[in-house]
Amino acid sequence: MSKGTLPAVSAEATSSNGAPSTHVKIGTPHVELNVWMSYAEVVLLKSVSVAHWLRESVQIGEVAGAPAWWSVDVDAGTLSILVGLDDETWDVGVTLPLGTLHVILTEVARARMSDDGR
Repeated sequence: MSKGTLPAVSAEATSSNGAPSTHVKIGTPHVELNVWMSYAEVVLLKSVSVAHWLRESVQIGEVAGAPAWWSVDVDAGTLSILVGLDDETWDVGVTLPLGTLHVILTEVARARMSDDGR
């Protein structure tokens, strides 16, 4: 995937243990990442834009039962999602174009609006 090519993103409102949640699927030709987040965590997505790589990250949701850590590198134009016990010793990490964050925010808002309309 080139730096300017955005991955496919979809989001759907769902529930986890009876509580409202959101499932976000991020896909490229080479990898797919499924992030499950509570509604309380969804509101944290906007804070990712100021969670600058190497200084801080925001824990939002889970991937395969492990916490997902989000951060951006504005200079490089990237969004990183790291999966593991913490944001320093993760097990899996993906780096995506920064514009992906805007697409995720849009898709999550759309999914929540359609869920509210049910």
